[in-house]
Amino acid sequence: MDITGPNALAVLSDMSVVVADLIGNRLLRYDPTGKLLGIINLYAREIVNIWDLVAFKDELILLEISLDIPPERYRVNRLTSDGKLLTSYDIPKGYHLQDGLTGISVDCEGQILLEIKGGQAFYRLVDPKGNLNARNGYLCNGKTYRVESTQLVAGDVKLETQLTTGLGGLKLLGVLADGSVYVVREDVVAQQPVITVDQTVHYVSADGLQLGVARVPIAEAYYYVMRNLAVGPDGYVYSLLPRPDAVYIVRLKLFKSIAPLVPNAVAPLVTRSGAQP
Repeated sequence: MDITGPNALAVLSDMSVVVADLIGNRLLRYDPTGKLLGIINLYAREIVNIWDLVAFKDELILLEISLDIPPERYRVNRLTSDGKLLTSYDIPKGYHLQDGLTGISVDCEGQILLEIKGGQAFYRLVDPKGNLNARNGYLCNGKTYRVESTQLVAGDVKLETQLTTGLGGLKLLGVLADGSVYVVREDVVAQQPVITVDQTVHYVSADGLQLGVARVPIAEAYYYVMRNLAVGPDGYVYSLLPRPDAVYIVRLKLFKSIAPLVPNAVAPLVTRSGAQP
């Protein structure tokens, strides 16, 4: 059997952290000291199999994908921080896993978006009946943010990176109030004898200057977590790190620069297109 367990995290406006427990089909909410504040039983809300989880202010948005229990269900659910179900949105055929669905996001306007192929395309959920509108990207303060493989367009600024073997890419993690952004970079730095991925988080100013970078400790994770990162309202990035005997929530520490994960790999850098390192 594949090893699995808690598979997503989100940070609410009061800095409480919510962890999605896939096995228990529940949400666990903790305060910043690690004290358990409450447990949300998702069975009681007729929600099963959490695939993705994000937060917007005091709300939780869950992507639910049920393939094993007929009928097949693709749905997005909006809940209050204490678990009250507000709205459910059906995801129509043509936007499922086989069509490139990789997760959900919420832009700065509070619009719920389906992410296709890691953010290469977005579709806004219009109403619970499953009507969708294509979007150019993630909207924040009048600017559009979208991924183009190894580039991320942030308004009129284009960010770029280089990859070691040409495999991997960028993903927008969050936009802060001053226009600065957090970008996730994944770089396949080795393919033999095993595939080795270097996942880093880059803090980039509104004008495209990399201000800090942190390495995500994915090699220490006991199993793979898709939604392993979240930006808190304090402006820090938090990571979900499953271990054999516990699940840790760690705050990433930014450095001015970090060395490549393996010798001869490209240095982790995301900056404005054409800018010198």
